Amino acid sequence: MATIIRRATRPKRLQRTLIAVAFIALFASRVGALETVNLALSNKNFQMILYPIAQERGYMQEEGIDLRVILARAELSVQATMAGSFQFNMAGTMAVVNVMKGGAPFKVILATNDKVLSWILSKPEITTLKELKGKRVATSGVANVTLIMAKQVMQKHGIDPDRDINFINTGGGSNGVRALMAGAVDGVVASTAERYIGVPAGLRELSFIGTK
Repeated sequence: MATIIRRATRPKRLQRTLIAVAFIALFASRVGALETVNLALSNKNFQMILYPIAQERGYMQEEGIDLRVILARAELSVQATMAGSFQFNMAGTMAVVNVMKGGAPFKVILATNDKVLSWILSKPEITTLKELKGKRVATSGVANVTLIMAKQVMQKHGIDPDRDINFINTGGGSNGVRALMAGAVDGVVASTAERYIGVPAGLRELSFIGTK
């Protein structure tokens, strides 16, 4: 009986070994066949964090994608996408709209949110939007969609933004809220990241643009 059992188990062991080898070979071939995709991000914020997380947790590999997340300024990333260096681009709305108006062969396939996630913050002593009249307000760009919507909010509160507000282009990142905290400006059209820096530091939240 012992001899029969040993002879029976050898083929099973061999079969298991062959199955394991075949599985490893299949997995290796799938890994080797991953398609490299370059994704341009114009900034680091919570809206963009899902892509690096998906890569780190292996979701992209499961779909056969080797995702390369690259941080680049919106204007430069748009140009690089047109040149073929990037396959996908998470540039701001206005950057994409402007190049598409110019005939660029882009297609919008995903919007990460259905509201403009921006706020108007001010110094603590300013309590209403009307008090921003004649004041300096920081913005990340003088022609972006966030500022356009912020101006619409101000108009609803009796402000002519083109006459009553001195908008200061401080660039992206947290430059605007840092300028406000330093007293260089009186308000800021703030991103999500800037809000979570400014509000705990004592800045006043005058308006959430996304609900207006």
